[in-house]
Amino acid sequence: MKQLLQGFIDRVNRDHLPVEGILLANRQDILFEHRFMPDTPRVIYSHSKSFTATAAGMLIDEGKLHLADKIAPHFPEHFPAHMDAAWQDVTLEHALTMSSGANKPLLMMAERSQGIGAPDFLKFVFSHPIEHKPGSVFCYSNGDTYMVGRMAEKAAGMTVKEYLKEKLFRPLGMDTDPVWEHCPMGHTFGASGLELRLSHMCRLGMLYLNKGMWQGKRILSEEWIDNARKVHLPTNPDPKPFDWNNGYGFQCWKMPYGESYRFDGAYGQFSCICPEKDLVIAVQSSENDCTQLITLALHEEIFSHLYT
Repeated sequence: MKQLLQGFIDRVNRDHLPVEGILLANRQDILFEHRFMPDTPRVIYSHSKSFTATAAGMLIDEGKLHLADKIAPHFPEHFPAHMDAAWQDVTLEHALTMSSGANKPLLMMAERSQGIGAPDFLKFVFSHPIEHKPGSVFCYSNGDTYMVGRMAEKAAGMTVKEYLKEKLFRPLGMDTDPVWEHCPMGHTFGASGLELRLSHMCRLGMLYLNKGMWQGKRILSEEWIDNARKVHLPTNPDPKPFDWNNGYGFQCWKMPYGESYRFDGAYGQFSCICPEKDLVIAVQSSENDCTQLITLALHEEIFSHLYT
């Protein structure tokens, strides 16, 4: 494996790819790490979604949330005028699988930077019509993940960040007070904006690889992990290697290698979980236009060899 990682490292250097670090871990330990720059906290973009989904999973384990819970009835104070009645049928499971039916990417980075949707992100999401039956069509949207976060917050009685500080960050030995983007109304923006070191970001993948156990203590149920990592919806009828066309679980992407799947953030913030190989391969990268080149390098230098 170190030889495979060395091939990737050599390619990063040769092609001047903006990768900051790569590491290899098993269920308990970081086995190998190479840094192209110091390991400091960085924005992990949509990899944040995997942490928000995990908060929902933990609350489901506690019996405080259920996949069939309908979202809109919990937030009547955020209803816009003339809201599509079909929003009343959207469940937590629909939001986790990016299938609310709104069929439009909402609250994405470009929108938020312009103030679109502010100050009431829920009201903004609810103001859009439902175009497809909830649960039937995949459409990647921060709006769906934001709803997951708000449901988790309501069930926990605190923000997602505060809940995870005690239930996940501290037990996993992570920074217990990381920077995390919040919406204008003070709610954790569960879809993005979390800042973590690579050596901390990867620990969620290690937890999932170990079926919810950490140092002998159960943090997350195996049932949740098995459900979260399976394909719930197709994302494209024409799968291609190591990209976003192989199906979607609960805020995670199926990879085209055996049972592998990954938590994924913009510009190359990846935790790739490979159950058959008992490995997590994690990468962080700087803001760039090279995501496809980085994923191609991972495919050609590591995964295509690992799964031969």
